[in-house]
Amino acid sequence: DLSIPGANGTVLYEMIRPIPEIATTAFIYLSGCADQTLIEKALRRPIDDFLVKPVSKAQLLASISRTLMRRQYLADQLQLELEQKITLGLHPSLPKVIGQYQCALRTSLPESGGGDLVLIKNSQLIFADLMGHGIGAKGFVYALAGYIRGLCVAGLEMDSSCAQLLKMISRGFSQDQVLGDTLATVMTVGLSDNAMVTIANAGHPQPILCRAKNQQGIQKIEQVCIDGPLLGLELDEYTQIKLKLSSGDRLLLFSDGYLDASQPLTPRFEQQIIMSSEMPLEHAADFLMQCSPAGHPEENVQGIEDDATLIVLQWGHNQITC
Repeated sequence: DLSIPGANGTVLYEMIRPIPEIATTAFIYLSGCADQTLIEKALRRPIDDFLVKPVSKAQLLASISRTLMRRQYLADQLQLELEQKITLGLHPSLPKVIGQYQCALRTSLPESGGGDLVLIKNSQLIFADLMGHGIGAKGFVYALAGYIRGLCVAGLEMDSSCAQLLKMISRGFSQDQVLGDTLATVMTVGLSDNAMVTIANAGHPQPILCRAKNQQGIQKIEQVCIDGPLLGLELDEYTQIKLKLSSGDRLLLFSDGYLDASQPLTPRFEQQIIMSSEMPLEHAADFLMQCSPAGHPEENVQGIEDDATLIVLQWGHNQITC
């Protein structure tokens, strides 16, 4: 009420506002006050409603219902805005050309947010899968992504090799109590201008190499055997492998939402990769994303439930790209 003994309703509002536990409580004035100055003072507060006495039960219930609906709408909008900011902040992207390599990236985010991080600097590509489901976990992942970006940028400015960069990130995880309880996989890929690709891996799914057809029309699909311990296990003896690409060769990098690290290549998926090799790179990336093994129950997989990112790299610019 506006008119209460010894003070007025505006004083009560000012007393409530600084108390965190009840600061957001809905506030409705019910008053028969005729003091226009006091009414104007009350209405300058961010209250929810003002009802003039006498007030019927129907009026009061309608005001409460309207107030709660409005507050729920605002809460939903704030949550949506937060989710969109997190999603945009984590949404991976790459340029279509990196040095002498063509590049196509596709991603699927079945939940709000997104946990796949992609960073390119000095022709070195960092691809990380930061574990977390739901907006609460994704908020933490958002902060974790910033930390890993900082480690990667520091390592790249020191001109670290792929394996050295993983060692630096892993030690960062093992020396931090919070990060020690965090699960993330990372792959570093060096893209040199002489068609040599260097790869080091910390628990990430192994890449797939699709060789261009040779003179006999034979095409080879192979999983690149490069692995290493998860970050923070203090087993930071990471190795790296070098691949020499030829014109038209394609390298597929992906998170385990696309193809789990423990899942073998199936003949069906190998055939789809071969089919995609005849397509322009952008079309091939679209096709392969639709053909994700995680999205096909007939391959004994539940379907895409995790963030899934696919990167297709091709050496040379002589192939049609659109």
